[in-house]
Amino acid sequence: MSGSVKSERIQLRVTSGMKDLISKAALIAGQDVTSFVLSSAAASARTVMLEDQLIKLSEADIARVEDALDAAEVPSPELVDLLRSVATKERSSNS
Repeated sequence: MSGSVKSERIQLRVTSGMKDLISKAALIAGQDVTSFVLSSAAASARTVMLEDQLIKLSEADIARVEDALDAAEVPSPELVDLLRSVATKERSSNS
């Protein structure tokens, strides 16, 4: 976005208390009020956009995922053999 011409406006009406709060926070952050409000709003907008892109599951889908994770799976014979092989190699290299 840097290098773009700023041609759009956003206007806000706030209470005096809110204006004081924002002004003090901008001062602490070392920014003018416009920059502070814009950077804060942009950060919040990015967060909302990222959260919207996350996988959204229904309650039923969540229950199915939890059931699958909780199910007692029996490891395949190939996995058991592989783990035994790795454990044997580790024991022999530590001797």
